[in-house]
Amino acid sequence: MPKIPTFTAQGSIEQLAGTTSKIKMELDQNIASALAPATEAIVDYRIKETNAQDQAEALKLENDYITDFIKVSENINSDEVMSVNKDAANRYLKNQSNILINKYKSLATNNNVGIKFENYALAETQKSIFRTDKQISKNILTNLFAGYNKQKELLLITADTDESGIAKGTLKTDLEKLTIDTFTSQVSAPELKIMLDSIPVEIDLMDGNKNVIQQPRKTFYALKNKNYLPNLTLEQRQKLKEKAITIIRPQITTEWENYTASVMAGKEPPVFDMKLATEIMTKPVADKMLQEESIIKDTVINNNLILTSSAKDLNELYKNIIDESYESNTELKGQALEQHYQTILKKREDGLNKDPINFILQTNNSEIANLVSELENLKGTSVGSGPVFDSGAEALAISQKNIELASALASEQTKLGIPESQHRFMTNEQATGFVNSYIALAEKGNQQDMQTLMLSLGNDYGIYESKVIAQLKTSGLPEGAEIALSLGNSELAVEALALDTKQEKDSLKDFLERSQGNVVNKIKFNDIKIMISEEMKDFEAILRKNVPLDSSGTLPEIDKLMEFLTYAAINRMYGKDMNAENAAESAANTFMQNFHLEDTYFIPKIYDGQDISASVDGIIDKANVLKDYYLPEFNAVAFKSATERDEALLTNKMKSQMQTNGQWRNTPDGEGLVFGIVLANGSFAPVVNEKGEELAFKFNDTTYTIPGTSENFNMNLKYNEDVENVYAMGGAIKVDLEPIVVKENLKSTNAEELTVAEKKEDKKKTKNLIKNWNKYYQTDDSIIGSIKAKERLKRMNEPGYKIPNDAISAIENAATNFDGDGGFSKKYLIDSLTKIGQIETQYETKIQRGSNPEIENFYARSYWQIEVDTAKDILKNSTPVFGNNFESTFFNYAKNGNTARQSLLNLSDRDLVNLLEKDDKLAANIAAALVVTRFK
Repeated sequence: MPKIPTFTAQGSIEQLAGTTSKIKMELDQNIASALAPATEAIVDYRIKETNAQDQAEALKLENDYITDFIKVSENINSDEVMSVNKDAANRYLKNQSNILINKYKSLATNNNVGIKFENYALAETQKSIFRTDKQISKNILTNLFAGYNKQKELLLITADTDESGIAKGTLKTDLEKLTIDTFTSQVSAPELKIMLDSIPVEIDLMDGNKNVIQQPRKTFYALKNKNYLPNLTLEQRQKLKEKAITIIRPQITTEWENYTASVMAGKEPPVFDMKLATEIMTKPVADKMLQEESIIKDTVINNNLILTSSAKDLNELYKNIIDESYESNTELKGQALEQHYQTILKKREDGLNKDPINFILQTNNSEIANLVSELENLKGTSVGSGPVFDSGAEALAISQKNIELASALASEQTKLGIPESQHRFMTNEQATGFVNSYIALAEKGNQQDMQTLMLSLGNDYGIYESKVIAQLKTSGLPEGAEIALSLGNSELAVEALALDTKQEKDSLKDFLERSQGNVVNKIKFNDIKIMISEEMKDFEAILRKNVPLDSSGTLPEIDKLMEFLTYAAINRMYGKDMNAENAAESAANTFMQNFHLEDTYFIPKIYDGQDISASVDGIIDKANVLKDYYLPEFNAVAFKSATERDEALLTNKMKSQMQTNGQWRNTPDGEGLVFGIVLANGSFAPVVNEKGEELAFKFNDTTYTIPGTSENFNMNLKYNEDVENVYAMGGAIKVDLEPIVVKENLKSTNAEELTVAEKKEDKKKTKNLIKNWNKYYQTDDSIIGSIKAKERLKRMNEPGYKIPNDAISAIENAATNFDGDGGFSKKYLIDSLTKIGQIETQYETKIQRGSNPEIENFYARSYWQIEVDTAKDILKNSTPVFGNNFESTFFNYAKNGNTARQSLLNLSDRDLVNLLEKDDKLAANIAAALVVTRFK
């Protein structure tokens, strides 16, 4: 039989932690009864745990239910029917409540949870029903008031708009009936009475608000009467009064501005209610109005006289007005009136200077105002909007009326003292509008409409077209527009309109950049502009001079012209395959060929579309005769002096200044010439006679009348033979010729004076020399180099300029030695070497100036700045030009059986440099050799 295994206990008999020990059992208990208390505790704990779990689940279901049930209440409140109908709302609410209760009850995990949730949900439903009923009660009341207010508003509107007055007559009764029918069962009797008593107040308030808007001034005064709108409270009346003041105050401000503007413009002002103003405006403002009115109310007539009287009568008139102001008033008021009239005089001066047409339109009460009104009626619209007619007859009528108005404006400006050359025919606003229209068309590239717009100026302004264009230029009209009109059908005129478009300008700039590829030193737009400026410097100098005292507008005009011609030059580079320099010269010459230049003015060869080139000499002669013989007859008024008061002395000084510093200049509009004096500060001031007229004449003026007088001058003083038609203009103008009596030929007979043709030829030679020097002598071929050369050559014309004798003899020798070589004459070589010396050193040094040596430490030497490498290259590679004359001159340099040329070539760099510095003849000969071998 197997043995029962035995074990050795390894553990402890100590009680394990957490176990119960020492259970006491009575003798009369068994195991079950002994353990009963522990069992009951466990059961109780389990029951409590289950209840807590069920409670938590029920509450969660309730929360989910409430969340959904809130949406039910929201639906009721937003529904048009249920929000104001409790039965419908409760039915919907209960139905949705049952659905939601069943939904969430089915989610319960046991019956206990379901019952708990249902009880909670039913309680929440009851609360919701109560809340919904309360909200619906509010909604019903709100709906009731809304309906009532809507109906009341309808009654008020009907009464306000019913022109028959019937609705207004029954309004009170209608409102009372509406109130009673609506609220009898809704409010208490005292509350209903309050509502009924407020109806007359509402009606009065409606009338008051209507009246204060439609008739604010009448209502303002009516509110001072207690019988007006008697049912209103004091507060309500005050609010209506404040509303009236708010409306009236800006009206008073505008009326006061119009009143004072009319007075200041010398026009009879509209009636102004100062009494009302003192009640409406704040006290400081009202007091200021009263003070100002006390001064200006009786000045209308005098204001008008100051603003519209002729310039010749103005000084005496103004003095009389001031004297009368002091004689008829106290000293204090006299001072106030004088200050006022000074303001009026300043208004005249500023208006005529800044915007004369606008000034005239504001101050003229008669003819011009009528013409403006007639023109507006013809156009059928306001000024500036343009005509609305299409027929030729109507368009012609408008043009004729425009010209008639322009003529009246010209006469008025003359009367007011504006020189004819400065007449304008548009307000500044109109001129700006025209320019903007032209630019807008240019940006679209619409050349046809651009041309049509410019041609309209001739139709609308007739003989004043050129003055209008001059005004438009100051307002920003592109240069091409004027050129297109002024140059007729010339080559440049055809280009002008196209070059005024932004698209074409951008294309030309792009071509300039693209055509040069990867060239390092690219020719830029401004480089060509500089070339243009150099070609036109004489014309530009005249333009700079040809302005009155205020020259602020000159430079922009010059810049615009230069910019236009720069585009024209690039256009020639593109279309005619020219290089930049030739294109610049071409564009400038194309423009300049339309003008003849004198020292201080220019004469256009095309005037008003006619070729007047045959009249140029006659215009010059007329200007000279007037200046040399007829200045006294003009009776110029002396300029005002800050220190001298003796009129006779001032007049004598004026006559002296006219003889010594008097010049003819172009008028600002370009139509003719005006005589004036160059002042000490360099500015130009046109002379005027006592009538304010300038000593001026137009290029197409074929009369022999001294400007500003009725006297004729004698052109016989100019010629020694009968003159033919001086002002031929291609036969376009008929001139009556008179017998000629010879007195004196005013033209200089100095044999040394160059003719115009000789001047042009000399200028052409100089220009060609600079090109050759820049490219083959300087070898830089830069624009800056050309400019420097031209500037230095100009100094040869300065008083006291001399060339050193050693340079003169050296040039004479070199020109003799190389005469005929390369096709260059001795005369040409003398001229070229003389000018090259001036360009290179201005005959001030024989050693190159600067901090960088040309070759190691060997600087260029001599007046002609010969570099050692250049000298040796010429001596080595241009043997044929160093002939017998050269060898004969420099035989002493021949060594060791060699020629002078070969011996010089054999010298060291240092020795040759030193020799070039010391021997002027050698240096001049090397320079001459360079000219005959390299120049074109």
